[in-house]
Formats: sequence, structure tokens, C-alpha cells
Amino acid sequence: MAAFAVVTVCSSCSKDEEDGGKVDSKSLVGTWRCVSEEGYEIYDGEKEEWKDTYNNPNEYWGIIFNADGTGVTYDYYNGEEYEDNFTWKLSGNKLTIKHPEESDADVGTIESLTSKQLVTVYEWVSADGKEKEYEKATFTRVK
Repeated sequence: MAAFAVVTVCSSCSKDEEDGGKVDSKSLVGTWRCVSEEGYEIYDGEKEEWKDTYNNPNEYWGIIFNADGTGVTYDYYNGEEYEDNFTWKLSGNKLTIKHPEESDADVGTIESLTSKQLVTVYEWVSADGKEKEYEKATFTRVK
């Protein structure tokens, strides 16, 4: 689940039309909790769509971006918290997240970022174009 749907900010108005969608990495640093996500997967010609809202204080997930390029995804479920470390890099509005145990990095787009909200989009298409994944996640800043 914390694969990452992750991200654009405006505490210093990071994404302006005239700057080509460039996001200020300092605006991304902090703790974010996912409040909703939606998307779809297409496998074997079947499309499965979903839309989830997270408003249960006992079940949630989020992400922490540290200023040194490290971070943590976290899930809280049934009284237990699970964490997964990663490194991150931002180029323009493209967010790359690399988990140490995975060979490939996840590259997504920060669709919008304000001082209180982050919206990320991740898309994947197989080499033959038959399989696809799309995920859009909306986060709220915790701190």
C-alpha cells in the first residue's frame, strides 16, 4: 500500500506556471498522511478501479520526507505501525523514490503541493502496453 502514491507545494508557492512545474524540495520535507487515493489497474484485459478515503484514526498510511533525501513510508493498522525506509530525489515535479530492497525506483509526478496538501500521481505501463497502473494519492501535512 505504501508503494507510494505520492506529490506539489505552495508554502513558498513551489509550483508556478512560469517555472515549468518546478517544485521546491524544501516544501516537500515533512510528514504527510494519505487522505484519499484512486486509480486503476489493467491486467489480462480486465480493468479494476478503486477510490478509497482514509478517515479512520486507527487505519492510515503516510510518508515522511527528510531534508537529507531519506524518508519513511508508514502504515498504521489494528494498533500496529509498520515502516519502510527509502531515499528520494526531486527533479522539477518528478519525484523518485527508491526502497533499498527493490531493484527499480518508483517515479511519480507531483501534481500539486501546498503548505497543507500534496497530490502525487504514479503511472506504469508494461513494455507491450497491455498492462497499466495508475494511482493518484492526496496527502495532508501532519507536521
